[in-house]
Amino acid sequence: ARLAPHSAGRLLLLPFFSRSIGLNDENNATFSDEQIATWINDAIRDYSQHFPRIRVQTISCSAADQDYDLNADFLGVLAVEYPTGQTPKAYLSRLPATHQDFGSGDGWYDIRARNDDTNRSELLISASPTAAQSIYVSYHGHHALISDPSSVSGENTVPPAHQHLLVKFVLWQGALFLTSAEQASPTSNSSLLMAQLSQNARRLEAAYHTAVRQALYAADGESRIQGWGSGVDGLARIYR
Repeated sequence: ARLAPHSAGRLLLLPFFSRSIGLNDENNATFSDEQIATWINDAIRDYSQHFPRIRVQTISCSAADQDYDLNADFLGVLAVEYPTGQTPKAYLSRLPATHQDFGSGDGWYDIRARNDDTNRSELLISASPTAAQSIYVSYHGHHALISDPSSVSGENTVPPAHQHLLVKFVLWQGALFLTSAEQASPTSNSSLLMAQLSQNARRLEAAYHTAVRQALYAADGESRIQGWGSGVDGLARIYR
């Protein structure tokens, strides 16, 4: 098997990693499928910090409720549309909920970031909605993880152009594993072997970080729109 990231929408990375020349583990004698799947998930988490995907959460309002949980994969907000269904679309502007003006108007929102796996981040709005209204939250989120390491099931959302970063991360983790295993239970008294394993791990770590920097540099060259103005969020508002 080879890397087939978009075959039927499933994540088929593990067969590639477990049999790749880099890991040199054709029969999974050294690394288990679950171990490699864990490293792939770690790679995706790290990748998401640099290249998060854009997602939209639809929130169904409750009457007079101004506080709503955000999705578990929330990293940062891009835009909050409320109320939905307007022409042109109506977007809220961000203002700290502790600001004196937050409670005196309907055009504000704030994010209460939890950074807690057991307690989700929250969206706060200054308006008092009705039960018939909804909110669209555009946000940066994590890429999809392998949901079941034993069967390697799950959606793959990392673009093909960046999947080499996952490969480099997993090869680095494999080298770290071998280094730690040798350190914990030496197979010989050769300090040269330990030095070679450590050097290889450092080399693969450097190769991974270099590849990430190159990808970020390429992304910086993409076209973008720069807003200018004196709005609360530092950008000129077209409408609110």
